[in-house]
Amino acid sequence: AVLYFGCRSRRDDFLYEEEWRALLERRVLSSLHTAFSRETEQKCYVQHRMAESEQSLQLWRLLRDSCTYIYVAGAANQMPKAVRAALSAAAMAHGGLSQDAALAMLARLEAERRLQFETW
Repeated sequence: AVLYFGCRSRRDDFLYEEEWRALLERRVLSSLHTAFSRETEQKCYVQHRMAESEQSLQLWRLLRDSCTYIYVAGAANQMPKAVRAALSAAAMAHGGLSQDAALAMLARLEAERRLQFETW
């Protein structure tokens, strides 16, 4: 399992850090990627982490794996659209898909309930 977690502040908002680090040690999680938007001069969100080259390649490998399920939870404003763009960019960059094919792949994953957004 791969976990991307974003919030404003590590100190104030990283509530499950110890639990997630323990899951990493036990290899229940294979990787944990964090983004703390208020700790750097330039705001960094989860979608920015997803777009980093190594993470983008990892996302493409996950997207093409029939056992992958992606759950996205958080603010309903710009985040879902930005995460969707990061996922489609990974498919285009590493899978050679056109934009239309990448968006169709995401739509198929949603129809299969393998990509789900829970936003508020």
